[in-house]
Formats: sequence, C-alpha cells, structure tokens
Amino acid sequence: SLGRVYLALATWARTCQVPSFDEYMELGLETAAMDDYASYSFIAMEECEEKPLYEWFESKPKIIQALSAVFRLGNDIATFEQEMSRGEIVNGVNCYMKQYDVTKEAAFEELKKMVSESYKIMMDEFVTSKAVPRQILVRVVNIAR
Repeated sequence: SLGRVYLALATWARTCQVPSFDEYMELGLETAAMDDYASYSFIAMEECEEKPLYEWFESKPKIIQALSAVFRLGNDIATFEQEMSRGEIVNGVNCYMKQYDVTKEAAFEELKKMVSESYKIMMDEFVTSKAVPRQILVRVVNIAR
C-alpha cells in the first residue's frame, strides 16, 4: 500500500503534475506514516491484549487519522519554501493553492485551521474513546506533541 502511494507521488513529481488537495491528502495521510509510528510504540506494551488492539488499529480510528493530518499538514507548512526551492511542487500548500485558487498566505491559514481541527478531534477521541486502554490513547497524543 505504501509503495503504491509513493509511486503515485513520484508520478506526480516526474510529470510536474499538482494534484487536487483532496487527492494529495488521500495519499499524504499515508505518507505521514504516523499509523506505522504509533503501531511501533504499542509493540512493547505487555499489558495490552493484542487482538482487540490490532482490530482497533486496523479500523483506522479517528485519533490516528487526526494524528496523521497534524503531522502531514504541519510538515507541509514548515517545509513549503524549501521544497519549492528544490522544485518539489507536490505538497499540501501548493495543492491547496491550486484547488481553491488562493494565495500562499491564505493556504497557510487554512492548513493551520485544519491542524487545529485535527488536534480537537484527537482530544475528543482521547476523552471519549473506550475501544482501547487509556495508555494506548496517551501514546498517540504524546506522538503529536
């Protein structure tokens, strides 16, 4: 799956194609690899039952999706100028600018709002989720710091 995602990104880059923001985010959340990072942090947790944790994780819970969005969008904002100077045109800011025909500054503001909204989703899930033990949710929130 991740190989397919990187192939799509490479194709966009080689053809100088800037996808829509929606297309980019569909793949960008996967390239953030926060789901992988979070799952690695669970490996050493001896006191958790593996099967329910695996099933929860495979269901793509909102808290993991929000974590991926925080990382992906935050990274795109922080590295936009450097990436553009290297000719790397496929990033969240540029895709947002293209899809919505807005300035760089307006795109930055909207992406920052999305990051803030993703943090809210994470906190809501942290407070309300009963699907997995609290220590799992604590690890996910700590990764976002």
